[in-house]
Amino acid sequence: MEEVFLKLLNMSITAGWLILAVIVLRFCLKKAPKAIAVILWALVGVRLICPFSLESIFSIIPSAETVPSDILYSETPAIQSGIRIFNAAVNPILSETMAPAAGDSANPMQIVVWTASVIWAVGMAAMLVYTFISSFRIYRKVREATPLRENILLCDRISTPFILGIIRPRIFLPSAVREQDLVYVIAHEKAHLQRHDHLWKPLGFLLLTVYWFHPLIWVAYLLLCRDIEFACDEKVIREMGLEIKKNYADALINCSIPRRMIAACPLAFGEVSVKERVKNILHYRKPALFIVVAAAIACMITAVCLLTNPPHTAFSDPFGKNYSVDSLIYAAPQYNFVLTPETAPTYILTADGMLMTSSQNQTEFKGEAVAVSLTEYNFDQYFENNGIGGIWENTSAAKLREQNEKAWKVLTDNELHEFYYILQQNDGSVYLSYGYHDPEGETDRDADDSSIRWLFKLDIYEHTVSVSPVGGAEQMGAIYLGVVAYADWTQIADIHTPALNEFQIAVSSLHHLPLYRLDSVADIHALKECFKEETLPVSLRDEGIPSFDEATAAFDDPFFQENTLFLVPVPADGEAYRYDIGNVYNDGKKFLIRVDQLLSPEADTAGLDGWWFVLVSADRESVQDCTEFDTELHNEMSRVYVYRDSENVLPASFTLYEDNTFTFTFSAVSSYIGVGTYRIENDQLILTTDDGNFVYTFTAGDDGYIFDAENSSDMIWFADFQDGSVFR
Repeated sequence: MEEVFLKLLNMSITAGWLILAVIVLRFCLKKAPKAIAVILWALVGVRLICPFSLESIFSIIPSAETVPSDILYSETPAIQSGIRIFNAAVNPILSETMAPAAGDSANPMQIVVWTASVIWAVGMAAMLVYTFISSFRIYRKVREATPLRENILLCDRISTPFILGIIRPRIFLPSAVREQDLVYVIAHEKAHLQRHDHLWKPLGFLLLTVYWFHPLIWVAYLLLCRDIEFACDEKVIREMGLEIKKNYADALINCSIPRRMIAACPLAFGEVSVKERVKNILHYRKPALFIVVAAAIACMITAVCLLTNPPHTAFSDPFGKNYSVDSLIYAAPQYNFVLTPETAPTYILTADGMLMTSSQNQTEFKGEAVAVSLTEYNFDQYFENNGIGGIWENTSAAKLREQNEKAWKVLTDNELHEFYYILQQNDGSVYLSYGYHDPEGETDRDADDSSIRWLFKLDIYEHTVSVSPVGGAEQMGAIYLGVVAYADWTQIADIHTPALNEFQIAVSSLHHLPLYRLDSVADIHALKECFKEETLPVSLRDEGIPSFDEATAAFDDPFFQENTLFLVPVPADGEAYRYDIGNVYNDGKKFLIRVDQLLSPEADTAGLDGWWFVLVSADRESVQDCTEFDTELHNEMSRVYVYRDSENVLPASFTLYEDNTFTFTFSAVSSYIGVGTYRIENDQLILTTDDGNFVYTFTAGDDGYIFDAENSSDMIWFADFQDGSVFR
């Protein structure tokens, strides 16, 4: 019920803008036919009835969803009215009074909306009861009416003419109506029937019953009743001639009755705005053509501008993708060390809403992303705008917040209390901030010392595999995108589709892996039916490795229209190896995928007994002429060693590559990364930087390398390892 109420609330708010416009237009178009005003009210009815609306660049509706549908569960509830000043005034109050506190069993906003929805339902029921009682009383009065002619009846117990009924409407006249007034009264009621007002007025009251909580809709209904009568009066005068105006006005006065309560029905001749109707009748003149044309144009403009919603670009969910840093937008000036797009990690947003970071082959789980609404208290004040650094590129925290479409917050479970904001902006761009969270600020806003250290603009990072064509210049521009997934499958049956390289596997002594081609979503589902999948191990989830289901979720029918998918299954065999895509070779005839086997630095992840799946996508055109397909497995291309006893946010680590090169990362506060070559002499590993300035020596141990400070350079760039520290 709460969701229904929120939907109706948003629909009533958008209709409110249209009601205000119609009220203004009624005043501006006083000389136009009154039927124009009824048409404008019909637009309001359409706005209230339709649960959706077309989008238009001409729409002047500030916001199609003032109260977000996810406000019930938001950590910082906020509205999106489209009016910046109004949002700035209301949202701080909402975030302060309605934000859930730690340990609450329910979000305060849920309680408020639930209570409001109950009140709404009770009010709607009261309106329906009132309608039933008033209709029942009228039917009791007219049950003894006698026919006059056709669908016209006379009744002793009524004091004014009216129409009653929807399917078979009838005109009821008081028995005491004067003979000289009868012709005008009947003409007026027949005009109602010709205009189908006996349908429109009950429909308007039904909408009022549903939206009774909105004051502007009460105003709209009252004005609709008046405009319906004005339009019928004008119709009678146009058809019977201007000379009847005085007699018609006299009949209206003679049949008028005092109005006591708002009514759903009937359409009573002398019940609504008698004084104004008499003045309108006596001063009626046939409107000029240009006034009619102008009024019609005004109706069309109103429909385009207020019956449509502002365009909203539907951006895909930022989750289920990997991101690299495109640019650094903000750096807190109180810190010397600054991450750059080159030194920043890759950020992984998993399909199930988790944030992970990947740097130097090290993947770290950060936490779950929870939807939040940004305010000046939980966002703007976390930036330090003075001094060197601060907000860059002519932007500001307030501007970023105002242009935000959706936001998520991630709190890490570590001593530094790191936290992240993930921002998806109105233009589809994605930003990520990194900072330090103050837990005390959750209960005392004045004591909140949380701060944002960096703000990055992100770019989608595709695992783009290098292409090494053997021949054929037309293949030089081909790009192949790949991903490696894991599935903890305990039972495997024969894949009925033969491998593309079945012959090579049978006759070659090289380490080949089977290669399969998937050309449709149905092929993926058929493959899954061969296996029994269990939960992805936590150790792999923490590394940011997707499950097979997650990795294949993005491959849909539109993808397969232009692309094909190659799959290489690799048994884990209880080993701690990881796998990566080395190269994709394609000379137009032969297609080959090289898979690199990497030794994982995580010793506790040995014992995996499932399957690794290497997935490579290629556009169909690039492989349409290939007749030979194969794979090759290359062992231990690189090894990563990490000082795991470190207390730093980013522990020191070095990576040894197959070509005898290395990279050495020391700490998060150092922008220096050692790059050079290594050699192994007896039981010693010696790393020498390319500039020849630094040498780092390690002694081989049982589970890694032990740092030898005596034979190494003194500069370790703010790292916390020392002589005897073990890199595993």
